[in-house]
Amino acid sequence: MFRLMGRLRLANLTVRPDKCHFLKTTVTYLGHIISEKGVEPDPSKISAVSNFPRPKNRKNIKQFLGLAGYYRRFVKDFAKIAKPLTSLLKADTPWDWTDVQEGAFGEIKQILSSAPLLQYPDFNRPFVVVTDGSDFVISGILSQEKIGNDLPIAYTSRILTDAEINYSMIEKELLGIVNAVQQFRPTYTGGNFKSLPITNPCYGCTI
Repeated sequence: MFRLMGRLRLANLTVRPDKCHFLKTTVTYLGHIISEKGVEPDPSKISAVSNFPRPKNRKNIKQFLGLAGYYRRFVKDFAKIAKPLTSLLKADTPWDWTDVQEGAFGEIKQILSSAPLLQYPDFNRPFVVVTDGSDFVISGILSQEKIGNDLPIAYTSRILTDAEINYSMIEKELLGIVNAVQQFRPTYTGGNFKSLPITNPCYGCTI
């Protein structure tokens, strides 16, 4: 505490006692619960996703994806799972809510209700970036430890553009690596990482 106050004094910063909480092991901040174990979604915020009614129009889908998308870094392959919903957002696509959309809607709710704890990065250990590219989606996972026993730090994924869909499979895999590197850069900067595409062409690239 004395060192903290000393740092604040050196930086010429002041704090308001009524706005401060000291010696806390768990803090709720911007919809997240931050503890010594890692970061997880705030259940009180996730309840808004879990209780969201079945969308009846494009506006409802945008609202749902806005709520759920805030926590997409906790969900592996979020873009792939949500694709049946995002496909209905296209102006030239007729509204047709089928079992496919219902399944995606329910799966997003279920995953976020049991979203994994994301660990903090340890800059004394190398990072592992596992990526994948498919016909319509690219995705990546930032983690540490050995594959199979690794703990996630963050997930990323996105739908390919119309132009990117025409890429070869190798180009999509490489695009997946580029996207993951860009998305995870604020986290891994200062450390080393190994890129492990799920399929070749660049398995085991160390950057």
